[in-house]
Amino acid sequence: MKRKTVLIILVIFICCILGILVNHIQQKITSQQIETAAGKNVASSKNLTSTKKNGSGTNSNKIQVSNSSSDNNTIVGENKSKVEDNPSANTSKNTTDSKVASSSATAGNSKNDSKNIASVDEKSQVNSSVNNTEQPNFSIIDHEDSSKNYSSHENLEGMSVADITISALKRQDIYIQYTNSITGIYVSDINHEHEKSKGPSSGWVYYVNGKKASVGASSYKLNSGDKLEWQFWADAINN
Repeated sequence: MKRKTVLIILVIFICCILGILVNHIQQKITSQQIETAAGKNVASSKNLTSTKKNGSGTNSNKIQVSNSSSDNNTIVGENKSKVEDNPSANTSKNTTDSKVASSSATAGNSKNDSKNIASVDEKSQVNSSVNNTEQPNFSIIDHEDSSKNYSSHENLEGMSVADITISALKRQDIYIQYTNSITGIYVSDINHEHEKSKGPSSGWVYYVNGKKASVGASSYKLNSGDKLEWQFWADAINN
């Protein structure tokens, strides 16, 4: 009888140790995924910044070409003036040369103006394209206190709802409280709006592409075209 009791105690002890080890391993995996997500978002921001800088560089080069053309037109005008000052030059020829120089300068200025307008239009199109790719796809919506709302553009590809939520909010220094267990991560507080603070059924619920999810935040994997929303409701069960 004593042996059976000892064996039962040993089995319980081993199960407890295994549970602790599994929980510890999951926490490490979650931390690595969060660091990876933060690295991807930083790389994405750097690429966008580089694109904007390249756009500015292109405009600068076009302005320099414009200035160079204007300088060349000025030199041509000066050379024509020197010819006019020469007493032995033919008057009619000087007049013709002056008209040609004037026409060339006018044509050069018109071309430069057209290039500058095209450059501005091109820059506007690039900026518009960048803005379109940066539409918010991650949002925090508090139906009880709109001052706590937040939205941003995140790299969702291959990330779980839990990982991208923790990564995005910590990067913006927005408070988040969650528990990590064998079943996954459970979010109980975002931006100091705690579950049950507005009633026994109040809390946070996440939606993907406008649909309420039926699995835990750690189990749902996102795609690049998805839109993730965390919403706080006074009645989170029926919303």
